[in-house]
Amino acid sequence: MTDQRNSGRVLYAATSAMAMLVLDSSIVGVMLPSMRNDLGLSATEQNWTVSAYLLTLAVLLPIGGRVVDAVGPVRGFIAGMCGFAAASLIIGVSQGPYEMIAARGFAGVAAAVLMPATIALIFAAFPPDGRARAMAIYTGSGQALATVGPAVGGLCAEFLSWRVGFLINVPVGVLGIGLLATARMRRAPITRPSWDPFGLLTLTVGLGGLSFGLVQMPAWGVGSPIIWATLVVGGVSVAMFVRHCLRRSEPLLDLHVFSDRIFAAAVTVLACLGFAMTVLTIYPAISLQSTLSLSPAAAGVALLPLVVPLLVATRWVGRHFDDVGPRRIALWGSVAVAVGAAIVGCGLAADSTIVLCVGLLPAGVGIGLLLSPMTTVAVGAVDESLRGQASGSSSMLRQLGGIVGLASFGIITSVASSSAAASAIGFALTAALMVVAAAVGARILPTPQAGAR
Repeated sequence: MTDQRNSGRVLYAATSAMAMLVLDSSIVGVMLPSMRNDLGLSATEQNWTVSAYLLTLAVLLPIGGRVVDAVGPVRGFIAGMCGFAAASLIIGVSQGPYEMIAARGFAGVAAAVLMPATIALIFAAFPPDGRARAMAIYTGSGQALATVGPAVGGLCAEFLSWRVGFLINVPVGVLGIGLLATARMRRAPITRPSWDPFGLLTLTVGLGGLSFGLVQMPAWGVGSPIIWATLVVGGVSVAMFVRHCLRRSEPLLDLHVFSDRIFAAAVTVLACLGFAMTVLTIYPAISLQSTLSLSPAAAGVALLPLVVPLLVATRWVGRHFDDVGPRRIALWGSVAVAVGAAIVGCGLAADSTIVLCVGLLPAGVGIGLLLSPMTTVAVGAVDESLRGQASGSSSMLRQLGGIVGLASFGIITSVASSSAAASAIGFALTAALMVVAAAVGARILPTPQAGAR
């Protein structure tokens, strides 16, 4: 077997991991109504079905890379694939909300290791002059799967079962591990990364407390003492984490990266985008079935106006980013998402599927323009020695933006006079947040001439 065939099998294994992660994220919104009916999920439990995954992934992404450094990319990949497949199996056979939500959280833990392990595998398997092509195939497969994901989820929910959408991860995981096993990867040198248990503890308690309080507030009420206790504990823990990281020589997250204005601006746009992406992929999928009476398969197809423009815009910006520059990309992309969110809100308020789908078009264009370029700007803004930290921080804040988006909609729904009013308010808030992102990007991010660092 040649080294080229070994590399090919590694790339196929990496692509199988991408398939698991992308399909899991893109189908859950379409399948939530079926999961709600089958498992008797409350509105809060539906939010936790999404938030449990986002929260564990966000908190543990910074340490996932350290785990891969400590055990090596092969062991990290196998552990992540096994964990994600096992979590998917538990979700697929769950009979109640609690084990399902716990399994979603465990899937986030596995993904936090699987993501950096997959990238490390590609870099280890391919020479420098072949990595760009391999990464293009890897990310391109993710974009293609994201395009068909909602339709696949809708078809599963309507004609098979929502459980099939998760159970399919089990054979995919076995296939990925089998491909890697036959590739006979050379063992990469294992480093001894520094660990920061106090930082991980305070970050976990802090973000967990804040997320729990916000997501659970609609169910327990604004006046609940437990809600305010968890919010206070979460806020104090986050403050302790920030103080600890600023004083420690090798913290879990080097917060000094935020002193770079370009980095701070790019991650601000990404955090706002995380809010908008989660709202735009979850709530239209639910509303199309619950309010507008579409079948799961039809709802999945109706989301194509979001994902197809996203794919086209992603490819366009990859070719023209250097010419257009971060400032205009941030401005155009944020405005497009804001306009799309406003139109989607109008469509939901008016019970119009056509208006909703029209709004998804500019929203998809905006997401495609922002997601990869803003990540590139954030990571490229800092010194090379801090790029791992920058990548972890930007990914974490984008995931947290999604959690805040879910919590905000839950709170708005609990106090609004009707579902139409809740949709109008929630999507107006989303549009306003993206206008803020546009203002930040237009004011701080560089033009093409000023962008060379």
